[in-house]
Amino acid sequence: MNDPLDGALAARERRARAKLRQASKWDAQGERADGYRVAVTAPGHRGRRKFATFAWSEENSQWQLVTETIRDQLHPNATREETLSIGAPLPTSMDLARGVSVSALVLTTILDALVTDNLHEIDLADLTLIVSQCGSYIRRLGGLPPAERQPAEQALYMEILARCTTI
Repeated sequence: MNDPLDGALAARERRARAKLRQASKWDAQGERADGYRVAVTAPGHRGRRKFATFAWSEENSQWQLVTETIRDQLHPNATREETLSIGAPLPTSMDLARGVSVSALVLTTILDALVTDNLHEIDLADLTLIVSQCGSYIRRLGGLPPAERQPAEQALYMEILARCTTI
């Protein structure tokens, strides 16, 4: 009837597909891989403290704030790539820490820039520096015509990545 080996085999195949998906930041169509995660961290007493984690949702085609992570029950030692992230849409403005408020437009642009360099973590100090130095340029990016937007976006991504020096 219900063979436990079939369930275990199916779970192993799902984990293998998840690893392949996480191994690359892009899927076969040249889009961001579903579940690509970026964490905002800062130094703490014992290592790094995580303030927020964001994941790309293929279903909604947008970045989401990760609110819950579920590990595979059949494989308790599951790695980060083998977990399921449950997220909520980004609010229009988000308070990441005391005195650090970022608009969704600026945050998604920074996250997109991190994806281009396959980065999964950004320091809170680097994020605040980027927001203060590049925030106005990021907001102006939306008003550009598509022909001018592409090169400006690439140049802005390079400026954002140049300021990610802590991690």
